[in-house]
Amino acid sequence: MTFLELKEKYSHNELFSANTDSNIRFELFTALFENLHENKVVIHDRFTCIARIEKIEISTDFFTAFIVPLTFIKTGNPSDKRQEKAFERLKRGWEISCKWELMEIFGTSLCSTAYACWMIWVDPKTVETVEKLTEMGKDSEGLKLTYLENN
Repeated sequence: MTFLELKEKYSHNELFSANTDSNIRFELFTALFENLHENKVVIHDRFTCIARIEKIEISTDFFTAFIVPLTFIKTGNPSDKRQEKAFERLKRGWEISCKWELMEIFGTSLCSTAYACWMIWVDPKTVETVEKLTEMGKDSEGLKLTYLENN
């Protein structure tokens, strides 16, 4: 199942409400994160990149994961220089987390509130395609499948 399929099958409240059955949420989201392409995701936080997930915790109250960036995805904008510097500073990785009731599915990504402001794509086909596109220097095409999918 993908985030898009989850969104079609379950309402926002069924997935992210404080009253949601934690066992159902655990099963659904664990299944998504167990089916990654080479343990990789695409994430947008301070920048967009292909990253490896080192550790995931799906609890009754929150989601947390440790992310190690692998490949910076260029936007083609002047902000790339600033974003590349942040990418290099965070090479050892960082933790993303958010309480479930402050999260949502946006397009084909799981995203946190505006406060934490990260988006993560886990669909194996999407991640593999974005990885191949960036290897070919087609970063903008990879961004269209992820960060820019709704623009």
